[in-house]
Amino acid sequence: MRRRVQKAAPISQGGFSSTLCPPVQGASKTIPRGPESATMAPVTWLGVEKRGRAATLAFASLVFVAALGTTGPAAQAQGARYYDMQLFLPPAAGGSTFTIARPSVPRHLNAVFGIAGNYALDPFVRSETVSGGAVLFPAAPVIRHYAQLEAMAALGLFEFLELGVVVPVTIVDGAIDPLEATYRYTTQAGMGDIRLSAKIPILRGDFSLAARFVAQLPSGDWNNYSGNEYWIATPSAVVAWDPGPLTISGEVGYRLRQRRAMPGFEQDDEIHVAAGVGVPVIEELEIIAESQLRIGVGGRELRSNEVPWEVDAGVRIWPIRGLSIELGAGTGLLAGYGAPPLRVFAALRFATEQGDSCDAGPEDFDGF
Repeated sequence: MRRRVQKAAPISQGGFSSTLCPPVQGASKTIPRGPESATMAPVTWLGVEKRGRAATLAFASLVFVAALGTTGPAAQAQGARYYDMQLFLPPAAGGSTFTIARPSVPRHLNAVFGIAGNYALDPFVRSETVSGGAVLFPAAPVIRHYAQLEAMAALGLFEFLELGVVVPVTIVDGAIDPLEATYRYTTQAGMGDIRLSAKIPILRGDFSLAARFVAQLPSGDWNNYSGNEYWIATPSAVVAWDPGPLTISGEVGYRLRQRRAMPGFEQDDEIHVAAGVGVPVIEELEIIAESQLRIGVGGRELRSNEVPWEVDAGVRIWPIRGLSIELGAGTGLLAGYGAPPLRVFAALRFATEQGDSCDAGPEDFDGF
């Protein structure tokens, strides 16, 4: 539910043209509904706001930490634990739903910082049968518990680009050897695969569209179900439609990854599809529901545990200006990898933007 605000005439600052929204009556009591629904005063090349410099520095610091993490863990013996088991991947700047990125981007040199966490019960259960239906290996959880904590940051540039970084840490209770007849479990903590993202708006307004690219770097402990030995690239398109009292969103992407296989399970390229809806109750509260599905397309055969389908629901709250809190839970509709019988999650984000913005950004879209 976006505010409909009439554009004002361009205002010249420092030789650059900028369009500002006219002030909204009672704006001092209005709490923005998301990081993209706020803006600072325009900035110029010669006089960048201190908040813009601080946000850029903080974002660069997190990127530097992420770069250090890309060296990955020390070389280890070849094992069968290097699989991508995380289906729940929140975007750095927040989304139309919990995992579907919004098509809009933050204003120029405005940033969004956040932390997020989720816990999944039995996110990977493996079984194996032979032709005729005889059970060769009964269903058993390879991973019993999977918790992930993430530090997130995103930066808007020139109203045309959003750059994001997510640095995860995982705690995994998984089988020491997933090929054993009887599993023995161990609990370990380590770094997950860092995600770098870029997003470019294509259409703005009530129906908005953006192109998005996410690179998942092999920085995690790939010998503990926390990462991969090789990168994963996901180009996608995200869309949002605001017909009135609700917002409908979706994402379609293709995950390119290196093939991994064990008896009864295989990972390769996938099509990623997600859809969701957000319904505002009051200005400070929104109810959100989403569903996401991955379909393996690059493997030698497609098993039921290679088509994870999950549905999640929860709320997003704006307790104070610029701050958002997400709380929710979900379950797997198809018990593929990463789609657990139970998932709980939470996220907290703060946007440096502190005022109301125009519905479609500045008239000249140059960020100034």
